[in-house]
Amino acid sequence: MDTRAIRCFLQVYEKRSIHQAAKVLFLTPQGVSRIIGVLEGELQARLFVRTPKGVVPTREGDYFYEHSRSFSAQLLRLQLGIQELKRQQQGLRVGFACGVLHVISIEKLQGAAARHPEFRLEWAEDFNENILELLQEGTLSCGFCVGSRAPEGFFRRELFQAPVEAVVYPGHLLYDRDSLSLEDLKGEPLLCLNEHFSIYHNVVERCGDFGFTPHFAVKTMESSLIYQFCQEGRGIGIDAAIHPVEAPLRQIPLRETSPWQVSFVCPQNRAEEPLFQELLAVCSQGK
Repeated sequence: MDTRAIRCFLQVYEKRSIHQAAKVLFLTPQGVSRIIGVLEGELQARLFVRTPKGVVPTREGDYFYEHSRSFSAQLLRLQLGIQELKRQQQGLRVGFACGVLHVISIEKLQGAAARHPEFRLEWAEDFNENILELLQEGTLSCGFCVGSRAPEGFFRRELFQAPVEAVVYPGHLLYDRDSLSLEDLKGEPLLCLNEHFSIYHNVVERCGDFGFTPHFAVKTMESSLIYQFCQEGRGIGIDAAIHPVEAPLRQIPLRETSPWQVSFVCPQNRAEEPLFQELLAVCSQGK
């Protein structure tokens, strides 16, 4: 079983589409289908059911996803570690928590790195908890993380924050409200990012403060699905106000939630280095 097959499977699973996965992987849909077919043959299990609208994971596919996702993170650590051993010049290895690239400009970061030719820029995107672990291991030089915490011995500076808001479809009783309390969401089917994202825990903890457990009708890894399912009237979306919302959907402020925060994190003893200071300066300007 090779790493390409696992990456291919993860993309198909998360996109629910062979064609969409092929675009991300820079492969043909036929190539993706062939890789998945070989993987299914190796596992002697069907991972997806093909439908006219895309693919649907089987129980075996769900099981393989839950276990291969953590394995993929371990492979990323191994690959970065091997690159470090082979590196002939000092590298700038930057981690981005999922979602951060919506508000941080890679182009500006590349421009800052280009002014320091002694460094070679490399970057990786992963779940926030994995980026923090890679920072602690020393595999990453710095990271753009979500949340208000940093590991002990690390420097953190907040660069960006956005409110967490409800996305409401027309015809819903809450559609015309100027703002909402979390109590207004009690019993409502909610559409939200899953447990790997800070917004999910933000909502669960704050709803707990009001004495109820929120009902998540959908927990996803793709923000775009929140808006798609909301448009279909499947529930109220919960997301940071970092994506454009197309009419007739409305994004309504949630009064009691903590803001979605993006911070620059690096080892404390490197925070004053000129390159890191320049990264802070250009990334503080946003996109």
